[in-house]
Amino acid sequence: MKKNTVSIRPGLLALSVLLALAVPLGNAHANAEQTNTVVSHGQRHPLKPTFEGTPTSYSRRGNDKFSVGYYVKDGVIVKKNSLLADRDSPVSKLDLDVAADGEGFDTVIATGAGTDLTLAGSISAADSGEGKNASDFSGLGTQILASDYAKVKVDSMKISTKGFLRAAFISDNHAQIYVKDTTVTALGANPLTQAYQGYVNSADQNIMLSPPWVLGIQGGVRAGNMLGDRSTLTVVDSKITSGAWAVLSVDAGSSAMMNVVDTSLEILPESQGGMSSGKFSYSDKYGSGYGTYFTGNAKEHFYGVAFKGLTYGGIYTGGEGTYRSSKGTIELKDAEGRALEPVAGKGQPTVIDAVWGFMNHGSATVNVLDGTVVNAEEAVFLSKTGGATFNVDNAVLNPASGVILQIMDNDDRTVGGSMNAFNTEFNEAAGWPSENGNVTRKGAASAGVRGGPPGGRPPSGRSPGGPGGRPPGPPPEGQFGGPPPENDGAPPDMPPGAGGPGGLGDSSAVKLTLANGSYKGNVFNGSGYFNQSGSPLEITVGKAATLEGAISLTETRHIDETGKQNTHFTISEYYYLGHVANRNYRNDTGTIEVSLKDGGKWIVAGESLISKLVVDNGAVEGVNGAKVVMKIDGKETAIKQGETYSGKIVVSPVN
Repeated sequence: MKKNTVSIRPGLLALSVLLALAVPLGNAHANAEQTNTVVSHGQRHPLKPTFEGTPTSYSRRGNDKFSVGYYVKDGVIVKKNSLLADRDSPVSKLDLDVAADGEGFDTVIATGAGTDLTLAGSISAADSGEGKNASDFSGLGTQILASDYAKVKVDSMKISTKGFLRAAFISDNHAQIYVKDTTVTALGANPLTQAYQGYVNSADQNIMLSPPWVLGIQGGVRAGNMLGDRSTLTVVDSKITSGAWAVLSVDAGSSAMMNVVDTSLEILPESQGGMSSGKFSYSDKYGSGYGTYFTGNAKEHFYGVAFKGLTYGGIYTGGEGTYRSSKGTIELKDAEGRALEPVAGKGQPTVIDAVWGFMNHGSATVNVLDGTVVNAEEAVFLSKTGGATFNVDNAVLNPASGVILQIMDNDDRTVGGSMNAFNTEFNEAAGWPSENGNVTRKGAASAGVRGGPPGGRPPSGRSPGGPGGRPPGPPPEGQFGGPPPENDGAPPDMPPGAGGPGGLGDSSAVKLTLANGSYKGNVFNGSGYFNQSGSPLEITVGKAATLEGAISLTETRHIDETGKQNTHFTISEYYYLGHVANRNYRNDTGTIEVSLKDGGKWIVAGESLISKLVVDNGAVEGVNGAKVVMKIDGKETAIKQGETYSGKIVVSPVN
């Protein structure tokens, strides 16, 4: 049977309601009470439940009551579940002109393998609720939801939302959403001031209105989310803007595939409706939130993407991200490995403007390739656990702080709390860890535990006395202050995710590989304090690559915008997490191995404390060709080709 096209044509009444629903940018809700209506096809409809259940694969929340514009199952509109339909009808396209004011309204829920649906037109959805009737896990309040093998194409649409968790779209459980030539603005709400009385910031995904503050961010919306097994989200030639928390996310699922081509992904600064990124000199340029999240072995590919106004370009707790240009014809695949329609790229590089380029608090593979530019105020890479691999090849790294990579202990452990609620204050002992007794002893009971127990306080990245530069910001984890939980930081019934707790990672190495480029900045391993075991760091400077900077073992402490140690702050100052200073120090658990291969060169720009130097085929020299001195266990030793050196190594430039 041939499928019909259902069209909801704009009318004067719809236009008037759209204007009435227009919400000024900012964190305040609309002054007027919500009308709990939707206007479509020139007709006004009171919002009422049309579907009760769990339309996504996330079932732990239980049944929610949805008001659904169009409920499409196996290619057929189901009238009894559809507020805007007058009959059961096969459908292949919906021309939408929807303006909704009220909680719990979804414009389209599309499910089933028989659904292949194209959406066009516009959606405006807002509410002034306090968050109890919203969830981007169950999809309550999401505008476009595709699940269980459904395919939905969002073509040349304008979508705007306002309110807690009013996502523009969610792809769930083998479903595919393809967004093209579309503009999305999701403004969210402020969880610190607008959430219902009694709301607590936690890793409980059933009630989550905001990210765990231990990520160093806050906010009330993810413009797009991915759930379930092998879901696919593709975004081409579009602009997606979020107020605060996230632009695109992967959560509560496994093996997702995300493709983004020639698209802008932006978090708004506080002055434009986002949330504060602090009091730093650069804060007016950035909001609070990340570009995308990685968990459950997600694969995400970015071609010619502009990341703007972010705290982090990406947060990793399990997955692989590849950043490259949009040159030529781009071949894309879905999560099942099947080819999608090829895209003719515009030939532009991926450019990331963020406070920190990337942060991992679980396993990660980050590939920065093919002319990608990373402009970071703090570190380009912030690593809070082992098991991360950072590959840089023919890229441009511009850390304003002077730090390319900062390894630090996971500071959500310092915040402490439980899965149900994080503590709301951060405390750190005055002084450096070597001065206040917070150096982790080799063989200590908690050494090697991924994350680390209570009582300690973690680090970050700038350097007052040792190598210079400032570092990055934090993530979440499972049992805060207690023994390491199972399932990557989540209790057995709660997998990790972008909204949930962060992964614990592992004790394996953090790896940084550089090729084909001149890279300038320091690399610090500041892990191994506050009862957390240090991570091994392996650095390879390879073919046609030069690294100019210090490479050093350090100790860290948190700092504020003035560089002063920050021994105490609260949840309302979430943006201070991850900001640290470095001082050269060798503890008993952190190590650094530097390998020079295929002609790679290390230009030593500051005193460097390392554990192993492998000169396979490369060079070590000072700035402008100056000499360097290497001492091993206090004894000066010449650096020779083909040799490997181990011990307490100090490499210093000769002034």
